[in-house]
Amino acid sequence: MVLSFLNCLIFILMLVGHIKERRRTEGCKVLLLKVKTMILFLIILLEISVFIRYTFTFDNTRIYDGILIISGFVESVVFFMICYFYTKKAVHFLEESKKIRKIMRIVMYASGLVFLILAIYQYWDPNVKDNSRAKLCKTMYFILPNCINQIANAFFIYIGFKIMKSINEFNSH
Repeated sequence: MVLSFLNCLIFILMLVGHIKERRRTEGCKVLLLKVKTMILFLIILLEISVFIRYTFTFDNTRIYDGILIISGFVESVVFFMICYFYTKKAVHFLEESKKIRKIMRIVMYASGLVFLILAIYQYWDPNVKDNSRAKLCKTMYFILPNCINQIANAFFIYIGFKIMKSINEFNSH
């Protein structure tokens, strides 16, 4: 709880500094859509949800379970966006960089939409209502983000190897 509070403060300071620095050169609307800004904002939301989960006791398990499930979705989106951010910076070494960046954006938006739909649907899902917290981790709400994380891992490792191979070929000439 304490560490999530401290992390939240640190990331808020980072977001404020990022916004102050970038606001001069970019418009506010454009800045809010930048990957780095979204990563910082989502990490702050994640840390707030962790802080709330460990600070307050919820008699209503639906609220606690909802916070827990949404935290898992946000964590997966943040992970993907961080990988996207660094890959986007290095993908220019590949010939098909535009195609790869387009695929990454489509996958990021599609997974975000799926997570949002499932996060809303879980409030009416009888499996979430009927299952105890111990069985909740066996529902699709916990399994899906982990599967998508593993697919993202494989994709970004593959792209990383392609980038490394391209750089090595460039350096050998």
